[in-house]
Order: sequence, then structure tokens, then C-alpha cells
Amino acid sequence: MALNAEHLAHDKMAMVADIGSVVPGLDPLLAGPLEDLNPPPSAPEETMAEEESYEDVAVSGLGLAELFHRQTVKRAASVAVVDGCRTLTYRQLDARAVRLARILNRGGGAAGLREEVVGIVVQHGVADVVAQMAVLYAGGSCAPMDPTLVDHQIEARLKRLGARFVLVDGENRERTLPFDMVCIDDEGEDTDEEEEEEEEEEEVKSSPELTPGATTPEIKPRPTTPSAEAVKTSELLLTPDLAALALSGAPVRAPLSPKQRLLQKVTPASTPGLTSGPMLSGAETPVTYPVPAGPEHRTHLIHTSGTTGEPKAVQIAGRSIIHVAHHVPLEPVSSSDVVAHVNNSSFDVSLIDVWAPLLRGGRIAVLSKAVLLDPPAMEREIERLGVTVMATTTALLNLVAFTHPTAFSGLRICFIGGEQANVGAIKVVLDKGAPGMLVNAYGPTECCVFCLARVVREEDVEAGSVSIGTPVGRNEALVVDEEGRLSEEGELWIAGPGLSPGYANHAEKTEAAFPVVPDGRRVYRTGDIVRRREDGQIDYIGRRDHQVKVRGFRIELGAVEAALLQTGLFSEAVALKMDIPRLGAGSILVAYVVPVDVSEPPVVADALAKVRDLLPEYMVPQLEMVERLPLSSHAKVDRKKLAELFASRWATTEDKDAIKKVFDAASQPEEVRDAMADLWASILAVPSRGFGDLDDFISLGGSSLQASLLVSQIRQTFGLEIPLLTLYRDFTLGAVSSVVSAGLAGSVPAPPDERETWIADGLIGDELPIPTGNVIDWRAEGEGRVFVTGATGFVGAFLLADLMVDDKVERVCCLVRAANAVEGLGRIRAGMAKYGLWEDGFAERLEVVTGLLEDENLGLGVDGFEAVASWASVVFHLGARVNYTQPYGLHRAANTLGTLNVVRLSTAGGRLKPLHYVSSISCFGPTGLMTGAKLVREDEPLLRHIDALPLDHGYAQSQWVAERLVGRLMERGFPIAVYRPGFVTGHSRTGACNRDDFVSRLIEACCEMGCYPLLPNQRKEFVPVDYVCAAIMHIAASTTSPGKAFHIVPPSREASVDMDATMDLVGRARNTPLEGVPYGEWVERLAEVAPLRLLPLQPMLAEKIQGGRTRWELYENMPVYDTSNTDAALADYPGGLVLPELDEGLMKRYIDFIEGSK
Repeated sequence: MALNAEHLAHDKMAMVADIGSVVPGLDPLLAGPLEDLNPPPSAPEETMAEEESYEDVAVSGLGLAELFHRQTVKRAASVAVVDGCRTLTYRQLDARAVRLARILNRGGGAAGLREEVVGIVVQHGVADVVAQMAVLYAGGSCAPMDPTLVDHQIEARLKRLGARFVLVDGENRERTLPFDMVCIDDEGEDTDEEEEEEEEEEEVKSSPELTPGATTPEIKPRPTTPSAEAVKTSELLLTPDLAALALSGAPVRAPLSPKQRLLQKVTPASTPGLTSGPMLSGAETPVTYPVPAGPEHRTHLIHTSGTTGEPKAVQIAGRSIIHVAHHVPLEPVSSSDVVAHVNNSSFDVSLIDVWAPLLRGGRIAVLSKAVLLDPPAMEREIERLGVTVMATTTALLNLVAFTHPTAFSGLRICFIGGEQANVGAIKVVLDKGAPGMLVNAYGPTECCVFCLARVVREEDVEAGSVSIGTPVGRNEALVVDEEGRLSEEGELWIAGPGLSPGYANHAEKTEAAFPVVPDGRRVYRTGDIVRRREDGQIDYIGRRDHQVKVRGFRIELGAVEAALLQTGLFSEAVALKMDIPRLGAGSILVAYVVPVDVSEPPVVADALAKVRDLLPEYMVPQLEMVERLPLSSHAKVDRKKLAELFASRWATTEDKDAIKKVFDAASQPEEVRDAMADLWASILAVPSRGFGDLDDFISLGGSSLQASLLVSQIRQTFGLEIPLLTLYRDFTLGAVSSVVSAGLAGSVPAPPDERETWIADGLIGDELPIPTGNVIDWRAEGEGRVFVTGATGFVGAFLLADLMVDDKVERVCCLVRAANAVEGLGRIRAGMAKYGLWEDGFAERLEVVTGLLEDENLGLGVDGFEAVASWASVVFHLGARVNYTQPYGLHRAANTLGTLNVVRLSTAGGRLKPLHYVSSISCFGPTGLMTGAKLVREDEPLLRHIDALPLDHGYAQSQWVAERLVGRLMERGFPIAVYRPGFVTGHSRTGACNRDDFVSRLIEACCEMGCYPLLPNQRKEFVPVDYVCAAIMHIAASTTSPGKAFHIVPPSREASVDMDATMDLVGRARNTPLEGVPYGEWVERLAEVAPLRLLPLQPMLAEKIQGGRTRWELYENMPVYDTSNTDAALADYPGGLVLPELDEGLMKRYIDFIEGSK
């Protein structure tokens, strides 16, 4: 049979004399019901306010359980918990906690369990609340376990914590756990032993919806080999000695092993001030419940997710829960509030569900998981129960917002957290069913639920981002850079009463995560990257461990997700880096998205087009559309499950027999098409499916890397060299298959000749009216307002740094392709910080506008375009699309039309502003070999070099067109200066360089291969970035520079280093000489080693396009680039501008930076 109150109260009156003789004055109390063995004072303390402030509670020195016990003074008959048709009053909850505490503390003393860990495996609800209260009443520490975990996982976690007891409910009582399992049978009823208690319960029963429920504890011993004596009484679920103690009314403790007896040396001391509970014996100290424990008592251990290894148990002190309960968040819960209990007890937010109302005299209302996943039912239950406060996850808000947005409208306050806020979902909720207050809250478990919060307002939605707010209560937020200095952007460190004591049994990890800063404060390093605004609000950028590298590019997954949501097509988005195990594709970026309208999902090609408007190509993910994202037991998006889903799909993409067969001229078109479809499926990481002839490789999510990989796979499968530019002309399955079939028949079509298109596009600026008025001197008094494009690029970052320290520059406005201004500023800052350029003071003089070069109003709208045009004093245009494998058509919008749009802005707004356009010498193409040019002058017409362009890449072709357009405008009087740097290398002093450019990739690959290609008579015209920017800044300062072009290259042939000499310097700088081999042999070795860094560039390196030469080989016999204009403009440079020599020392600095950036 099970233990119940009847057993524990077998002879209450017989105990009066003994207890009264030890603790005088208790006799009157013992005349009441059993629960009065743990009574509140006879009358409320006169000094106790109706609802105490945090300051009052903090100075009281009381712990969590003691503070709840004080609430029973005033609210004994008030309902504490509502769970379906079951309720508990404050007095009943107190009584049940005492009964369970006695069992847990059996054989113990007044000091209780002394923070001993007690496992809790229950569903969230009444049992959850009772279990936590009982453990704390007994002086223990709660270790709630996720009930969805299997037994061996729970066992491992609790064993690491040294637990002996586990509290379970009816749904978990059959688990086979090697601990003493105390079952809370919440199907029973409380036993009302006295008329007084019955009257109190009648008040509750008068409500037709609320009927009291109860639990009767029983204990199930750990599954071990029982003694013969224990077997005889197994039907009691107790060994005889435990049963006797329980029936006697004394606290019950499991029999100790010989080893435990030796270890138990401490005799608990008596603690005065609380009412007495049952006695151990007539001569021992009485046990009082709750066992006295101060605010530093460890009340809970919450396990982290364990996605990066073994889950850690985060210790929570009572003071942290007390603090957050009185600032939930920003303001405390009141006694009139009903707080929804929606979170699993193993999730730290459940501490708010349970303790915020109980410490403040409010009510807990349990909402089941079934209700939470049924938004209409959730809204009805919130109304029925009168719920006023609810804490939920961002993922759950997203789920509800687009299906039943009014679900939260009845709440006084709703706070969300756990993941980055979804502005689209928030907008829907605010528009259609706003709660009284919607709060975006932030807080790792290590900081106890919430440590920062922000009330969401309409301006947040309009701005496109919601901050995580400012510190809650007494917490503090520090933003710290990589050097440990306070900064505007960096890692978020938290200090204050919310901090955890650390990780249980992990001293080293605790020390690393909770350092003490020089001023003596203990902080928690969150690992989250944030930015502090001027008004003190903190913007969340992303997880430090959510910044990934894909194909050499650093990508913030949060930025990708934000852009996907910004399209308005998706209600939810999760980006992942996935490693592709086959084909040498390396890692790819994948995003799982939920369409706003799942019944009519957007076309993938249309969706990707919108994404490309917001993100650079390397950040555009492969899209996987699903109806719903999987959630973890804590109602957060389950990223691990999504990764497993994608991996399982990849595993089904097996090599097909069609790919393995030998193809020749006799192969049927259907066979070729089927093989091509299988290649697509494999490269795009999707199961083979019925691709249609009109399906486009790029529209399906194929990146330039995957396009290069396809060329390689066509070579291996079909034995054909198909130029990538030929495929880009029409990248549908039908067209690509036709090209391959034609190649098998001996006729590979050549890339199209687009010279007529380039010439025509070079004339589109002729329609612009000739500007009138005086050209602004942008450095004059009252001016100094600079508009910049391309600031997120390599040269752009260094030029922006120079502008920010120029005393003639008042303010800089940057156009950035991003989902919002916050993300745009983050991209600029991250780019500059990568090269050691960012300074905290920059943000005060820097503005960011988001937009697109290809849009006629630069994505700013008509009014925004005019506003910037009338504001700016000068324009620096560095923005461009750069891809060495894509055709002109894919560069035209950003580079040709974008340049035209920037020219329009420079003449708009009633102010004629000088435009400084940064191009490159690539606009001439391989003119030395193709046209025989020996000298290229700065101001000569570009038309004479057009014949060098057809065999070059699309980027160079777009540069020729843009320069042709600009040149014609300069002839008509537009105030434009053109700068053509050679190949821009890293900073001459710091070595900071662009690891993603061609030369850096080449150096890494050649070092990996141990060899380099011999390329006589090929020079790249290397110029350090600091030299380039110094030259541009000096030339642009002159009012005479517009109307001219400037070559920024080494001033003489002797100062220009060819490729063979460059690679020799690399070998010497590394103390490991590289072998120079013929180009063809190097390409063969490249194919064998297949270094990922050069994989995207393989078409340029391997395709033979003219006279047996590859595109790179065409750049031999480069001409001399005249520098007359540049030399004249730099003649008055203070002290002279000297080009740093590319020597062994400088090369070593470059290599050190490249290696350090991996």
C-alpha cells in the first residue's frame, strides 16, 4: 500500500507532550490539523507589505522556500496552482511539500539535505510544482529532467550529480532508474482531517471549474537485488525499517551502507526561527520545514542542451530566481496575475512559470502541450483561466503568429526568447492580436532565465529588427572585444545577481565561462556577439559558434536567416552549414524555410532572386521548404534534427548506374539527360527526382562553386571540356544536356560573342542630361558628407577607415546590401575588424542605408534617393559584383546598371557632386596578348581593347562596359574621376589581406601542393591596399581630379614582380621552397589534390579557350600601364608616396595573416 497522510498522522496527540517539552509554546499549534505541524505565524507580520519590493526581499536573508512559506500567511486559501480540473491552494501546496520533504529528509536533521541533488522526472503541471517545492523544503537541490529523455540518459546525468532520490509522477513511475524513486500520485485527493481545513477547501470548490486535487507520495526503491527481508514486504514498496519509520510519523531515510555510515560525520544543528516539524527522537533536534536556507542556497541544476558535447549542469542559486521573479521582466508579477505554466521543468524558463507567481502571491495556470500546439485552443484556455502573463519561445510565437495571431491578445504581458526575434511574426501579432505588452527577452541559463529585455514597439518592426534590450533589474551588460576591452560591438558579458555559481563538477569550465574582471566583478561570457546602440539598447548579432566558414567565407547564420525573413515569403527560417561527404564540394549553406502560405509556397527561383537582392552570392543558401520546423522539448527549433534530415536525404542520393557508363557519340539524348539529372541531384544534394527540361541549375540554388563542380563532373563522366560560360548562357537541364550531347557528337558550342551587347550597354548613360552648376568642393567648410558604396569589400574597408580619420570628413553614409541597417552596420564592422581597422568611435559618424546597386533608386525609394543625393557632398563608388566564373549577364545589373544609378545620384538632389569611381586594370582584359598592346595610357579610349575581352571572365567584361559608360559621361562634362588599381594586396605593415581573393587562394593551394605553375612574362601589378587608398584619398582631395583616369600600379617595370618571382618569395618566406612546374602539369596535380580553395576557380584555371591556353595563361605579355596622371597628382603628396617593395619580409607578413585567418 502507499503512504498517505493517514499513516503519517497515526497518533498526533501522543506526540504533543514530547514536542512541547522540547519547544515550549507549540502546544496550541498541535491541536490543529496535520498541516499545522508546519503552520504560518498566527497573524501576518505587521511589517510585511501587501507585495514586498525586491529590496525588502533581498535584505530579508530568506531563501526561495522560506519566501513561499511566508506567502501562506496571507494566502492560505488562495489558489496557487490550476491544472485542468485540479487545484491546489497555498496551504495545500505547503502541506504536500512538507509531506514529501519528510520522506526525502528521512533520518536527517534540521539542516536538511544540504543541497543534495534530487532528480525530478515529471510532466509539467501540479506534480512539477509540488516536486520542486518539496525538494527545497527538504533543503535539497532540484535536478529536473526532460521526461522525453530515455532512462539511460537520465541515469547518466543524475549519476554525475550524485543523486540518490528521484521524484516521479504517474506517467514516469515505471522507469527503471537505479535510484530511490518517490512517486507523486496526483490522482488522489487531499485528506481533510479537520473542519477548519474543510471550510478552506469549500471556498475553492465553490468554483465549478476548479476542483481540488492532491497527491499521495509513495516510495519505490532503486532496482537492486533485495534482501530476503525486503522481499517479504515488497508489496509496501518499502523495506520494513522504512515502513516502520513512515508509519511512526518520523522522517524516513534509506538505510545507509557501511561506507555511507563512515562518510556521514556531520550532525545537523538546530536552526531557530521556524515552526517545528516531527521529531527524529525524543532527544534529537526538531526538523522544521522548510529547512532554513538563505538566498545563496543552490536550488536548481538545469542541464544545457549538450549539442557540442556532454550536457553541463548549470547551478542556479535562490537569489537569482528571487531577482528575476521580482523583475519579470522589467516589472514584477502581482498577486492578481495568473501566470501560464507552459515550459518543461528542465527548461530554465519554467522557473518563471512556477516561482514568479508563487513568490508574489499569484496563481499558476498549467497549459498542456496539446493546447500549446493548437493555437485556437490556446487562446480559449488563456481566456478561460484568466491568464495574464506568459513566457514562451520565439519558435512558438512564430508558429502561432501566422495561423492564429490573436492567441496572445488576452495577455497583460507576453515575453518571448530563446532565439532571435522574427520581425515578420511580431508584426503580425502586433497588428492583429497584440497583448498588453510584448517583450523580447534574452538570457542564457547561466544568467537565470532573463537578464535583458525590450518592450517591442512599432518602430522596432519598422526598423526591421528588435533589440534584446537593456539589463533587467540589477544585472549589468558588458560588450567586450576580442582583446577584452569594452567596445560597441563584441561578446556580451553579464554581471549581477542572476549569475550562476557555475557548472556542477566542472571547475575548469566554470573558471573559463565565469571570469573575474579587473574591477572585481564576476561575469558570464555568453558567447553571443552583440552591438550596443547609442541609446543603450543592445542588438543581437549572432552566436559566436553560429559564425561558420563556407568555401572560405565567414558567414553569420543569423544574418542569412534575417534576410530570408526579410523577403516576406517565409514565416520561419533556419540556416545550417552542411558538410558534403562526396564529390569534393566541401561545405554548403542550407536553409530550411516555412512559407507564409504553406498551401501556395513560392517558386524557388523567385525566392532565391529576392534573397540575392539582400545577400552577397556566397551567403545565398540552398532552400529546403517545409510546412513546419521541428521543435525540441523546450519548444526551440531543433537544428540537430534538421541537420539529420538533410544528411539522411543526402545519403539517399546514391551514384546511379547511368553516371558510371561510358558515353560516346552513339549515346541517346535520353541517356545523357538522365545522367545529367543524376549529376544535378548529387551536386545540389537533393534526392534524384523528376527534373524538368526547363528547370534551371542556378534557380534551384546552385552556387558558382557547384557550377564549377558540375563542369568537373561533366569532364569525368562524359570526357568533355565544356566551357562554364557556355553553360551559363542557358543553365536549364534541357539546354545543358543538349550541349553535352552535341559535344559527344564532336561539336561543343563556343561561348557567345557579346561584343555588340557591351558596346550597346556602354551607351545607356548617353540619355542622362548634361549636369549644370558648380561642382561641390567636398572638403570645404560645411560639407564633408561622404556617400560610399562597397564599404564591405576589401579595398572599401580600408578606404572607409581612411575617411573616418580624415578631419575634413563630417559623416559617412554607406550603402550596404543587407536585410536592415543593424545587420548592414554589423557587416561593415565585421569586415573592418577582420583587418584590424575598426575603432569604437567610428559608429558615431557612420550611417548605414540598405539597398541595391541595380535598383534605379539604389533600393532607397524615390524619397530616400533624393534625400541622400541632397545630403551628400561627394560619392565614392567601389561596389561591384566580382565572380571569375560567371558571364557578363550575371554582372550586368550590379556593375553596369549599378554604376549608372550611382552616377544619377551624384547629379541629383540639386547638388553636383564629384564621383570617384574605383575600377581596375582588368577592364582592359588580356590586351597584351590579344591585341598586341605594349602601352596603355590612362585616358585612351577603351574601344581599342574590346577584342581582348571575349575570352575573359564576365567581371572584366562588366568593368569594360561600366568604364565605357563613365568615359562617355566624362567627355560630356560629368565630374567623375576613375581609379584603376592593379592587383591589390594586403597592408604593407600589418599584412592584413583578403584571404578570399585569387592570389591568396593560389598561395594557399600551391603551398598545399608543394608546387606552382611556371608563367613567364605574367605580372599582376601588385600594389598594397594602404598605398592604393592613400593615393585615392590624396587625388580625390583635389578639385582638378574629375575628368581624368588614374592607374595605381607600380611606377616602373622594375618595381613590378612577375608570378614566378612571387611564388619564389612565397617559398622563401615559408622556409619551404616550392617547385615550379609547367602549367599543364600543375593543372593535372591540381585535379589530383583538388584543394577546396581553388575549386571555384578551376574553370578559369583549366579550361583551354584559345590556342591551347587557359584563361589565366592569356594574361602573359602584359602591357605597361602609363601612370602620367597619377604621378602628376601625387607629386605634392606630403613626403612623397612611396610604393612598398614586395620582398620576403612583406610576403611573410601576408602569409602569417592568411594562416592566422583560417
